[in-house]
Formats: sequence, C-alpha cells, structure tokens
Amino acid sequence: MDFDTSLETLTQAGPEALARLLPQWTEELRELDEADEVAFEAKLRVAIAEASAAGRFATLDALCSLYYALQRQAMGRAIASHSADGMAAAVGRLLSLSPAEVPNQGPFRDTLRVGLGWYLADRARPADRLLAALDAAILRWCAPADPILDVLCDLADFHFHAVWSFEASSARQCALALPGMLRLGQAMARTRPPRPPQTAATGAVHVGFLAMYADLAAPITVALRHLAPALLRDGRFRLTVYAWSDAAPEFLDWLRSLGAVCHLVLEARPTAVVERVEALAAQDPPSVLISDMNTAVPTAVFARRLAPVQVFLQGGLPAWPVPNLDAVLNSFGFDPVAAGWLGARILGFETPWDLAHLNPPERPEEVAAERAGLSPALRWIGSYGRLVKVTEPCLRAAERILQACPDVGFVTGGSGDGQAIRDFFARSPVGDRMVLVERFVPGHSWGRILEVFLDTWPLTGGASAREMIAKGRPVVCMHSEEMPALDLQRDPSLLATDWDGYVERAVHLLQDPVAHRAACARAGALATRLSDPGPFTATLAGQLEALVAHARDRAADPRRAFDAAQLPGMRQRLASYYASFRGKEAAVLVQQSVPGFVPYRQRDCPSCGLPPGARQPAVLTARGLDLLACRRCGLTYSRQVMDDAVDAARYLASDLDRESLRLRTSGPYLELEAARARYYLHRLIQGGLKPARLLEVGCGTGTLLLEAEAAGWQALGIEPGLAAQQVARERGASVVGGYFPQALPADATPVEAIALLDVLEHFADPRALLAQLRPALLPGGRLLVQVPNWDSLLIRLEGGASSTVCPGHWSYFTPRSLTTLLEREGFRTLSVETVLSEMDRILAYPPERVMSQLRALRPGTQSLPDAAGLMDLGLGYKLMGVFAAP
Repeated sequence: MDFDTSLETLTQAGPEALARLLPQWTEELRELDEADEVAFEAKLRVAIAEASAAGRFATLDALCSLYYALQRQAMGRAIASHSADGMAAAVGRLLSLSPAEVPNQGPFRDTLRVGLGWYLADRARPADRLLAALDAAILRWCAPADPILDVLCDLADFHFHAVWSFEASSARQCALALPGMLRLGQAMARTRPPRPPQTAATGAVHVGFLAMYADLAAPITVALRHLAPALLRDGRFRLTVYAWSDAAPEFLDWLRSLGAVCHLVLEARPTAVVERVEALAAQDPPSVLISDMNTAVPTAVFARRLAPVQVFLQGGLPAWPVPNLDAVLNSFGFDPVAAGWLGARILGFETPWDLAHLNPPERPEEVAAERAGLSPALRWIGSYGRLVKVTEPCLRAAERILQACPDVGFVTGGSGDGQAIRDFFARSPVGDRMVLVERFVPGHSWGRILEVFLDTWPLTGGASAREMIAKGRPVVCMHSEEMPALDLQRDPSLLATDWDGYVERAVHLLQDPVAHRAACARAGALATRLSDPGPFTATLAGQLEALVAHARDRAADPRRAFDAAQLPGMRQRLASYYASFRGKEAAVLVQQSVPGFVPYRQRDCPSCGLPPGARQPAVLTARGLDLLACRRCGLTYSRQVMDDAVDAARYLASDLDRESLRLRTSGPYLELEAARARYYLHRLIQGGLKPARLLEVGCGTGTLLLEAEAAGWQALGIEPGLAAQQVARERGASVVGGYFPQALPADATPVEAIALLDVLEHFADPRALLAQLRPALLPGGRLLVQVPNWDSLLIRLEGGASSTVCPGHWSYFTPRSLTTLLEREGFRTLSVETVLSEMDRILAYPPERVMSQLRALRPGTQSLPDAAGLMDLGLGYKLMGVFAAP
C-alpha cells in the first residue's frame, strides 16, 4: 500500500468512492508489517487533524474508520502476546483523539471498549499506566458545551478502575481521582437541561436505592441487605431498588418479600441505563435517592438531579465531588474535604453484622483443598482480599512476626497484581515461609485456616476482617487515619498505633495459647454485640427523615437552606472554624485601628459625590474609621479609605488569609455556600433569562461557578487572592487570576450575567467599578450583587463590634442606597431582598434592646417577626439584588 497515494485519494474522494474504497483499504491494512503500520498511522493521524480542522466530515469519518482498524489490529497483537505495553500504546492513541476528531462516537466507543475491556477483565493488568492519558482525554471530552454522555461514562468507569485497583491508600486514591471526577460530574450535569427545584413528598418517605450491586456475593451489597429491613419495618418508608449492574434474582425476590419494589435495569449503553432509571423515577418519584457506588452511572444520575435528597453510601473509593450531592453515609469516617464531599452533610453509617452470612457452615472439602497448598508443619497467619491492600509496611510486619515465631507461616491471597509481594518474598530472610495465592480465595474457608488475621493498612479489611471476627478469630490491626470509623469494629486490645505494637500483639497471641483463646472469645463477643440491628435502624431512620425535612423546608423557603440560624446543629459544626478565624481577625483589626498604622486618604460620598459638612458627625466610629451618612443620597460610607496599593496588599497570603480559607473550605461552610449559590442562580433566571455565560468578579473559592456549571451556565471567575484562586481551580472551576477588567482575556466578555458577591463594598469608588462592568454585559444582561446589609438588625445591635465594620469595607449599603447607586450608573432594578436572618444571634441580646433597635429601623413594628419575616422586612444580614444592564 502506498501511504501517500492512498491518503491523497481518500481525502479527495466523494461519498460513493469512500464507500467503495474503505473495505478494500481496511483489508489491506492486515497485510502491513508493524513498521509500515506505525508509519501509516502517523500520516493518518495528521490527516485526521487536518480533515477535522477543515470540517470535511465524510472524509474525517473514513479516516477514523481506518484509524480504528489499525488500533484494533494493534490490540489484537497485544492480546495474543499478553503485551501490556502494546495495549497501553493502542488505547493511548485512541484517547488522544479529541471530540472534534470523532464525527461518529459509536465506532470510537466500540474500539475503545475493546482495550478497556481487556484491562477490566483482569485487575492485575496495569491500567494505572493510562492515568495521565485518561486525565487528558477527560479534559478534552468534558470541554464541549454538549458533551456525549456515553463517552464520559466509559472514561469515568475506566478512570475509577485505574485508581481503585492500583492504589493502596484512600487519600492517594482521592488525590488521583478528584480532578477527573470533578470535570466529569460537571460535564454530565450539562447533558440534561436544568430542572426546577424538587420538593420531597409528604407521607411515607419514598427512598430509591441505586444499586450497582444487588448480589450478596459482593461485599457492597451488605449495606442494602441491612438497609431494606430497617426502612420497611414500620411503614414510615417505602423502598424502590434500581438494580443496574450485578443483580441476583434470589436477592431481588427477598427484597420484594419485604415490600420493596425492584426494577432490573440492564442496558448495553450507560446513557440508556441513566434514562431508564430517570423514567422509572418519574413514574413514582423518590424523595431520597441513595447510591451504593460512585461510578459513571450514579455520577450521571446525581449530576442530573433525580431526587430532592441525594445520598452517597460510601463503602469503597471515597472520592465523589459530584454535583447535587446532599449527604454522605461515611462508612470509613474519611475526611470529607479530601473526598470532595464539600457542601454535603456527613453522616455515620454502621450496619449491623449478619452473623449467618459472615459465618456460614463450614465446607470441609473446600477447607481441605485450600489447606493442601500450605505446609502442615506450620501454623498459618495472614490476610485475604485485594492484593493492592497488602503494602510493604504490612509485609515487613509479617516478616518480623515470622522471625519471632519459627513455627508460623504467612499467606495472603486475592485478586490483583502480586508482583511487588513476590519480590518482597524473594528477598526476605523468611521468604520460604511466605505464600502468595494470586486468585480469588474462599474467605470463609480461609477463616478456618488462619490462626490470626493480619489486617492490612492503610486500606484496612472490610468484609474479610468481619468474617474473621464472626468466626471467633483474632484480628490484629493498625489504626488508619484514612478509615478511623472501622476502629469501632475491632478488638481495642488488638488495635495498634505503630508497627512495633502491631508486631508485639501478633507475637503475643501466637506464643501464648491462653491469650489466643481469650482473644478468640472477645472476637465472638464483639461480633454478637455488633449484630444488634436496633441502633442502626433508629439512627438511619432519623437521619433520612431529617434530610427530607430539611429538603421540604428548603423547598418551602429556599432561603432557609443556607441560613445557619435555622439549621439545627449548624452553629456547632461551624464553631471551631469561626473561633480560629475570629481570633486572627481580632488581632489584625486591633493592629489596623492604631492611629497612623494604615495610610488613609479622605473622600466624599462615593455615590453622589456630596462632600460632608465640616461639622457632620459620624454615625459610628470604630476601628479607625468614621462612618458618615450622606445627607443627599443616604449612603453610609467611611470617610477614610486606604491607598490602592495598600488595599491590594491585603490579598497577599497572611495568617488571616489562611485562616479565612480554612473556614471557607470547611464542610459546613461550603454546604451553606452551595445552597445560597443555587438560590441566587434561581433568582437570576427569573424573568426569562436562560443560562448562558456568567462571569463572577471576585469568585473566591469558586462555589458559585461550580453550581452555575451544574445548572447549565458556562462560568468563568476572576479572583485576586492567590490562595483562593488555587482552591477554586482544584475544585474544578475556571478561574483567571488578577483584577477586573485588566486580567480578563479579550474574548471573555460581553456576557449574559455577572456576579458580584461581597465585592462592591471593598471598592473606594464603586461607581467606577460599575462603569467598567456595563460594557462587559450584553444589553439587558443581569448583574447579581451581594453586599452586607447596613439595615441588618444584627449589625445594628452589634454596632462598632460588628465584624462588618472594618478597614476594607468602605461602603455600607441599605436596600435603598444600593438601588440608588446602581440606577445612577444606568442599571434597572429587577429585585432586591435580604437573606441570612442571624435570628439566633439576635435572640442572644436583651429583648428590650432588640425591640428598640427593630422599631428604630422599621417604625411601627409591634413584635419581633420570625426568620422569614425578618428577611422580608429587609433586615437580613446580607443584601442581594438583581439588576438589568441598559
């Protein structure tokens, strides 16, 4: 085959010629040797890029068909020769294609799935080599405004496998998984038009369970096995199970016998599964949706928001930064920030132990077959499960135990790549007493062979450890910071905090028969105690009912969802973060209040320009600032402002900046911030505006941008704070560093909407900023503004002690003075309201003082309203307005 002539002919052929020539050339590809194949492939790849750029789609489709045929040939050779390098090269070449270079995603997916299927068929095959190529492909395929869900799902599942199967630390798994998962979740949210907020129904709580595993052969199914009877015992809940992958008919029949509705949703394409689940849910909408996994299908379902309350039941890879995640049942006790669960409520989850399942009757023939591969002259200790969990620290501990106990052998078995374990055995001085079984092993029979189970670390044992304890066998374990909740499922006397203690505990059991018998008895007692379903049932029901109640309240008054004063326990969750931040803040404010410490200049009213009279008294003097009320327009402003250079320096890293960032990235703070962002975005589109392009000036850590992307916007932020920029990017937001408008790319504006949250009050000349914003908005575009509310009842009660009154806050707006300022710059007021009641903090003041201040702000008010009424009176802590550009 003449490469150049063939490609030239192909690129110039019409549709009929292409249809005739393609089968012939595809057949001729089989005759190429590897060297010619590589040369032709390189030329073909260039031709694909050129055809894509030129928009010649028929030619591009033909070129891609040849390219796929070449990769299938390469994959076939790799499969035949068991070459991981050859397979990685072929899959990597496919992953290098961009969406613009794939006119027909069907053949592309079919070819890619050949390679991905080879890896998924055997966990020992090194899929982790493709992580960099996968991350790059995810970036490319998530970029289009209308991404292809099936391709996203293929990439998501393979990315999950490449992380989960080859990394022995949950923390490192999350670090590897989060960037790709963030992009995939945001892109999947765009594959369906945004839906209006949903309301949890009244009556019995309808719980949907999205089950990847509905088969008791899979350890993950244990959660559903206990959740179903706990929910269906007294009529307070209904349960519908959507079994979409591994399902055993007998288990589904058992669920139905309890009263659950079960749907078997098995489809060839991930998109078909997602759409089928959505269609079933539309017929009988659940108020709560729980997923047992965080792979592609549940990511798509959650990102597209199926239920008012969406919950992740975490039992494997913790990472899941998916949009619309409301709560996590945190089985491991894992760090929510490291897992990407920012904004979700974190709940405990401890299922009761099913002793009949964990300790079934012995199978003597199976035990004998497993024991046959082990020396009868030795007593055996060890572990079983995924081999990736058997880390070198675990192996070194086993080695030390064998050195102290010459009549003991160590065995470990399970699925995965055991090469690192074999290498350790080969160089160990006791390697002749160490055995590796590289296959699935029957844990119940191993539980009757091992005298002591050596738990793994940092990924500790799950089902394997429970099975051993249920059989009355001691489990020696190491505390893991990644899975602290599992310490509650261990014998405290066998729980070590360092490797010396781990070894000492195991050796003691093996050398002292009395200690071993006592440990066996404690294991049996622990299993019996953990099998009591009562605490689990009561806790689970309370958790789900609280989530549904919160969702109903949120639907009735969506402002409640981000008002800490109205959320039970929220202040306690925030307390430690605020205490540390306020301590740093107080020290800085004291320093800035020293006369002469900060260089100030004086100014006139920044709204109307009226100079203050020489004898005009300040309405408040605090922290080195004199606050004046303009006699013409009513704006309260600071007479003093910082020089621009000094003001800008406040955005450089400092102890206060770091403490502020710690607060703003805490789980409870982000939960509130995400709910507020969703409410603001909903208010933004009222009046007919459709999600399009949104720019946030001063975007902070990016919460509004992420929620906007999930709601169908194309969102970009600009932020001067270096640390905040970094956090926003790590969370998956698109952010430009620097100041508006200088740092923005030339093509970033004009846009349909701009958000300005807690920014306007920081500008010494707010009118100049608004004048710069006008041309950045399309005619009729929306400006969303949030500022502290100078009419806030709490701020007026606090007076000069309020943290709102500080250097850096130069203007103090009320609903009236904010609209006056915006209208001076040509904007039209669409809505102005206040949010955040701070009612609990208000009620801490004496009632007579509260009523006196309330009547001063709103004359004629006879009693203190509730939180909603306070905000409706314009007395909430924050002021938010939506304005239309001229």
